[in-house]
Amino acid sequence: MKLAVLILVAFALSVTVAHADHSMGVKWPGQRPVVPVILAVSSDINPICNCSWESETLTAIWNWNLSTAVHLNVVAIRQPCAMPFRYQGILICNFNLPGWYAGFTEWNSSGPNFRQVVSYLNDAMIYPSRAVACHEMGHALGLDAGHFGHGQPFGSHSCMSNDWDAPNFHDYEQLSIIYR
Repeated sequence: MKLAVLILVAFALSVTVAHADHSMGVKWPGQRPVVPVILAVSSDINPICNCSWESETLTAIWNWNLSTAVHLNVVAIRQPCAMPFRYQGILICNFNLPGWYAGFTEWNSSGPNFRQVVSYLNDAMIYPSRAVACHEMGHALGLDAGHFGHGQPFGSHSCMSNDWDAPNFHDYEQLSIIYR
C-alpha cells in the first residue's frame, strides 16, 4: 500500500512539473508572429569550441521554427552589433569575455510585448555553443530558463534547461500557449 501511494505521489509530481509554465511574461505581439532576426555574429571559427556563432545560431533558428506558434525570419547577416538598433526584432551579437556567462539576453518592451531583443553569445565560453544559441533564442521568444523547481526538470533534453542543444516538445507547447 505504501509503495502504491509513493508511486502515485511521484507520478502526480512528475505531471505537475512536466506541464509547468516557464514563460517570462513578455512576448512578441500577435498570434504566430513573424519575428525579424538580424545576425551580427562572427562567421569566424572559434578555436575554443571549433564552431562559428553564425552556423550555430542559424541551426537554433531552424530548431525554433519547428514550432507552429512563432516564426523567426533572418533578414540580415553580418551586420554591426550596434545598440540601440533601429528595427523591431532580435539582434544577435557575440562578445569575448573570459570567465563570464556563456550568453545573456536583454530586451526593450512595451507592456507585455517585446519591441527589441538583443542576445549576446560569449566567444570565450567552453559550453556547447549550439545549446547556448538555442537557449538565448528561447529567451528572445519569451521563455524563461526551465530548471528544476521552476520549469522543466533536469534531464528534460531541452536547451532551456541547459542539458541539450535543441528545444523539446514542452518548449514548443509553451510557445503555443504564449502565442495563442
